[in-house]
Amino acid sequence: TRVACLRLAQCLAHTEVALDSVEEDHIRPRLLCRPLHSEQHAPFQGFNRAQFAVLEAAILVSRLDILPWGKIETELDYLRIIHGKTAGEREQEAWDWLMETVAAHKRKTMTSEEREARIREIMEVTHADRVTAEFIVAQELGEIEGDCIGIEHGHSKGG
Repeated sequence: TRVACLRLAQCLAHTEVALDSVEEDHIRPRLLCRPLHSEQHAPFQGFNRAQFAVLEAAILVSRLDILPWGKIETELDYLRIIHGKTAGEREQEAWDWLMETVAAHKRKTMTSEEREARIREIMEVTHADRVTAEFIVAQELGEIEGDCIGIEHGHSKGG
């Protein structure tokens, strides 16, 4: 180590750098650095399919304000298949964090018209009744947990 710095205890490698210059930009400033010292702590064994899915989902989450929802949903649907088949405990925990972020963003940005369109889409594709479709949308948005619907006095409630 040449630079007094912190690093993650479990990292595979690290590079210590010196800042040479800054290119100012209001959207994407650039920090130009030169490496001073590098160390390899353990070999990189690659990613399994579930880790790949989590990594790709994290990239999508970092672009929630940039990419259209259709693109995000299509990509997440594909990654969800990989994740569902291969995830272990660690990948499940990371996936849950990411999906909570997606749901929170969706809650924050979805208009009432978009919500209504999603309800109609679910009704059309699955032939579900309105209450069931509303429940599914509420689940997708992280507003309720569980996977069953209880009816009490004519009102739908998550169970």
